[in-house]
Amino acid sequence: MVFTGFIFNKIFSTPVLWFLPQVVFTAMLGVGMDYNSFYMARAREICLVDGECNARGVARASSIVGKLIIGLAMVMAAAFGSLVLSSSIGLKEIGFSLLTSVLLVASAASYLVAPPIISRVGRRMWRRKIYTPSLPR
Repeated sequence: MVFTGFIFNKIFSTPVLWFLPQVVFTAMLGVGMDYNSFYMARAREICLVDGECNARGVARASSIVGKLIIGLAMVMAAAFGSLVLSSSIGLKEIGFSLLTSVLLVASAASYLVAPPIISRVGRRMWRRKIYTPSLPR
């Protein structure tokens, strides 16, 4: 958002749309959860099936799923970036901010945030408590 504000205020001399933060936040929340679920599923599989719940398992998960997440981010960035070609300055702002945000969220989801947390927590990350309600007699 700061980068978008700087670009559009200084270069195009237009104010940022008042609803742009809400649009970007909502879109990136969905995209980030999607990418994070891909990574978490692979990291859980490597930990529980292969027994690698350490930094090596996390690195394996990042190397396998990271390429997929970055590829998906490139597709989303191209889709959002196509809004920059619009004649409307509002759509240009939305497209540019979503383009940069999706690339940042993709790198954060697959390389910067989840891997260090999972490697520190280890096997405890995947410990499962099964809830079995007591039946009335």
